[in-house]
Amino acid sequence: MSELYTLTDSDGDTAAIHKATATENAVYVLSGGTSPAIVTKDEAPAFALALLEGTGWTADSLGGPVEHALKGLSKHIQNVADAEEAARKEAEEEARKAEETASLEAEALQLFNAYRRKAGRFTYDSLHQIRASAVREQWLAIAEAARAVHATPAPEAAPEPPARFSIVQSEKRIGQFVLLDTERPNKGAAFYGEESAQNGLEAAKRGIRYFFEPLSNHF
Repeated sequence: MSELYTLTDSDGDTAAIHKATATENAVYVLSGGTSPAIVTKDEAPAFALALLEGTGWTADSLGGPVEHALKGLSKHIQNVADAEEAARKEAEEEARKAEETASLEAEALQLFNAYRRKAGRFTYDSLHQIRASAVREQWLAIAEAARAVHATPAPEAAPEPPARFSIVQSEKRIGQFVLLDTERPNKGAAFYGEESAQNGLEAAKRGIRYFFEPLSNHF
């Protein structure tokens, strides 16, 4: 490896940069006889920026040559980071689309094979075994429509309105049952036997009116 630059500080300590001949586009950074650190071409801008900022230089596009260089380095590093993030997101989106396509194809194949089994015909191991592209597209569309049907929540049934009439057994009068009407609170119509009370309830629903006495007579 060939030496490119050596720094010797006031204490006599040295840090050297050597061309890494065995590694393309990289250098070795050695200090104090330790194992060298390898800095690649892609890592060099961030390494240089950290070194310059650590020694007190600041990025300024209107400053001197070093400040201006730091501004360019900062912008370059940010551009690289943005490009890498965009590439990562694109790769994730492509993977998601591929997974979604594979899932839809599997569902389409299940539906297609169910149809063929019903007709007593042999089934396929893959949707791509269907030679006619129009048939493949048709079953993909069917699978997509089936998904939409299953994804649509069933309409919730409207809650039943509270019943106007109800029957309770009298506590004070053995064998009597009391017909209650929510429109006549604290009163009820008395019947002997539960069956009579049920008949009275059905009649009250049809508009028949009964004598309602205070509920205190029964409870």
